[in-house]
Amino acid sequence: MKDLLKLYSFESVHNTPDEKAIADWICKKLDSINVKDYQRVGNSIYRLSHKEIILSAHLDQVKTNGKAVKFYLQSDHIIAYNNKWERTSLGADDKNGIWIILQALEAGKEIDFIISEGEECGCVGITALEDLGVLDAIDASSFCLVLDRRGYQEILKGGSTDIYCATLAQDLCNFLGGPYNVGTGSISDTRVLCCYCESVNIATAYEGAHTSSETTNWQQLQELRDDVIDIIDNFIHYSTDPAVYLKPYKPTKTYGGGYYHGYNY
Repeated sequence: MKDLLKLYSFESVHNTPDEKAIADWICKKLDSINVKDYQRVGNSIYRLSHKEIILSAHLDQVKTNGKAVKFYLQSDHIIAYNNKWERTSLGADDKNGIWIILQALEAGKEIDFIISEGEECGCVGITALEDLGVLDAIDASSFCLVLDRRGYQEILKGGSTDIYCATLAQDLCNFLGGPYNVGTGSISDTRVLCCYCESVNIATAYEGAHTSSETTNWQQLQELRDDVIDIIDNFIHYSTDPAVYLKPYKPTKTYGGGYYHGYNY
């Protein structure tokens, strides 16, 4: 839990010193566990070396009540801030996803990864990587697990109006079994990544994202980490080239009223 709480300690709102600070800390962590050949562009950190599986998460969080001091773990495995006057966002959206990536790398798993900046303000980091041609290094036969979704045991096949990698989502649910289910969500980095390889979002055990009441279920997060490692070790999927399911480019309005650089699915 120590690394997870360290990630929470950065109030990593985009374009603030803490977003750079958390990126600096992650790079030092990668160095300490002998992860080689990663790159950094701004505050986005990635390795794309033609591994079969890519894990993705984002650095930034939505600003709520500022930086808090104390955490606590309830008897029912819930991590939160303890006093009402201190309550603020944990940034579990999406530091829980970063923690799973670091856990997989520390366990020596052969994966590629993308940890992007500025996702909450319009997928800024992943779009910058796309514009620089970085994402062209992704092999269309690989697949990406975007570790960015509230709740537990849900895999997203698409956004609120866009359906993309439904087959991968269902195959993963069939592999993991139990109560895993296929759902749909909202805009995330997946919308860019699925233009390069099949990509789905996976729940990472946070609730109340973007609010001062955000919490993490520590027991569920550990189980989800183990499920991701099981996927890395044992899951077989015959990937579909994005050209098969992508429809022509169509700009789509974002929450802020601007236009999102992406595709219609």
